[in-house]
Amino acid sequence: MNELKIVDILKEKFRLDRYQTLILKSLVFNEKLTAKQLSNRTKIPLTKIYGSLKSLCGAGLIKVSNERPLKYYFGNFKERMISFLDKKFKEEVKNELFLVCGAHELSKRNISVYMREIKDGYNFVFNVKRMLIKDNSMDIITMNKVFPVIFYTKDEKVAEKIRNQETKKRKTLMGRGILFKEFYKSFWDAYLQNKKIRYIIDLNTWNIYKSYLKQLFTKNEIAKIILSIQDYLTKTNISIRITKSESPYCMFITETTLMFTIFNVYTSGLITENKHIVDVYGNLFNEIWKHSNPIGPSLEKLMYEIYQK
Repeated sequence: MNELKIVDILKEKFRLDRYQTLILKSLVFNEKLTAKQLSNRTKIPLTKIYGSLKSLCGAGLIKVSNERPLKYYFGNFKERMISFLDKKFKEEVKNELFLVCGAHELSKRNISVYMREIKDGYNFVFNVKRMLIKDNSMDIITMNKVFPVIFYTKDEKVAEKIRNQETKKRKTLMGRGILFKEFYKSFWDAYLQNKKIRYIIDLNTWNIYKSYLKQLFTKNEIAKIILSIQDYLTKTNISIRITKSESPYCMFITETTLMFTIFNVYTSGLITENKHIVDVYGNLFNEIWKHSNPIGPSLEKLMYEIYQK
């Protein structure tokens, strides 16, 4: 890994100024340096270096020690970079969501906009149903502890138990009465029509699901649930993969439509039918899919864990 090249990329992509870039490049080759030492090495005036150091610490690019005089350092360079980029990505997601305020103003002036707002859960469910009816395939990223509907199984008693647990633990769309039932039904209709659906979930979501099964069901009941999921995965066009990536969003992508949402107390997000934007997010999905693991082996491992109890 070429650390200096990475610093140059950060400068270009995130508009780091000359002083910030010099500080980062100097710290690449040194464990810990004081402001005065950095000033001597970079030739940045001591009176100006403190502002740059404060900015870099605030961005999470470097750390500062508690000792006196204060010393600045990366710690683990790779971890610092991953943490910084993850934070930036989440900021971008948040900014994109709240751009709708500006989009609303533009639409009032008859200026065309590519995205429109999903204002509430009812609107969200309506649009998911519309996409499932209209398109033969859908790619879904659920990286916000939202289980694929198949995890609830077709058994309504099982679904109700898991949904009630969701309601206690987290306020999401999946825990809200009539909305959940509409969402659940529309997906089962799509499964039975053999539409192609690819899911990506994060590892944390999978672990929460496992913990719910063990809290709510007996060993025999869990075995039936897992066998039911395996059966549907075998007989339908549903594929599920697990990734270590974790982000605060949910995306539903078809060839023509993208729905992008953050689950919170209220469902809010954006929907677009702009082909270029859909393609960009479709490529992002394929990239994550490529580096994710199939759910099959995880189901078999879970079965093994159950029988070892």
